[in-house]
Amino acid sequence: MKYNEKLIQLQSQIKEHLDNELDMFNKILSKLTEHESPLIQKIINNIINKGGKRLRPILNLLIAKSYKNELSEKDVFLAIAIELMHTATLLHDDVIDSSEMRRGSHTANYLFGNKSSILVGDYLLGKAFEFMTKAESLPALSLLAKASIIITEGEVKQLEAINNIITKCQYLDIIEKKTATLFSIACATGVVLYSDNQDTRETLSKYGLNLGINFQIIDDLLDYSSNASILGKNPGDDFYEGKVTLPIILTYEYSDNEDKERIKDIIHLNQRSKEDFLYIQKLIEKYHIYNHIKDLSIEYTNSAINDIDQVMNNTKEKDILINIAKYSQYREY
Repeated sequence: MKYNEKLIQLQSQIKEHLDNELDMFNKILSKLTEHESPLIQKIINNIINKGGKRLRPILNLLIAKSYKNELSEKDVFLAIAIELMHTATLLHDDVIDSSEMRRGSHTANYLFGNKSSILVGDYLLGKAFEFMTKAESLPALSLLAKASIIITEGEVKQLEAINNIITKCQYLDIIEKKTATLFSIACATGVVLYSDNQDTRETLSKYGLNLGINFQIIDDLLDYSSNASILGKNPGDDFYEGKVTLPIILTYEYSDNEDKERIKDIIHLNQRSKEDFLYIQKLIEKYHIYNHIKDLSIEYTNSAINDIDQVMNNTKEKDILINIAKYSQYREY
């Protein structure tokens, strides 16, 4: 089955199983775009109406639904809080990275300026915590507050690593904090309203962590192997910004001494050219880096599936969560 067919099938599974919850989710989210400030309204519309996968709130709702057939408004409030936290980080990320494209259209910072994007990102973060309190769960509030701190630490570590060759361990630490943490917390908070079993919470958290790391690994691979029309942003953005991600780290690790020196010279440049990017792409092919990354992705996929096997019976939710883990391995954008 081709990727697009797998994705359509997965989306159909999710819609069918979470139809009422996602309808409530979308109605609440759409109300946030109605604001007395025209600028806030425009920026929120710009990023929220682009859609996105909504994967983090979906994970949260699926896990909650494995405990209770009919979810309440409080469950949806938690899912909204998670999505708003994610959206706020996207606005901030695009400013930090000077990004011009996201999900196939211009970013908020490109259209409205950095100051406006940062302020609306802060506004959405505030709204996220407002929805957390509406859910009336102190454990969930504590987990999401902790996530906010860890994500920021990951952003800072990534900033410190710009224009430097870092190790695979350093890279994994950055993406675990910056990306995988919110996946992990989304899964952990899905259970807190219905169970205080710490082992279950930790295993679901591990599922989210493995899934989130895998998503970022594939994201970073696509930055070197996809094109703008599929990816929804310009390929090579990370490279031109001086971010050293897994494709370069592994290419450097497998390279001979001559290629190693050339890679270091390119990464240490203040600005990199299209020719530099094409050179790195050739090295990635030369040392079969795509295969190495795909092998690593399979490991994280299998770990995530094993996590779910440990804590969930054979239910529709389990089936979808396993399919999400498999989808993350093969996705094209």
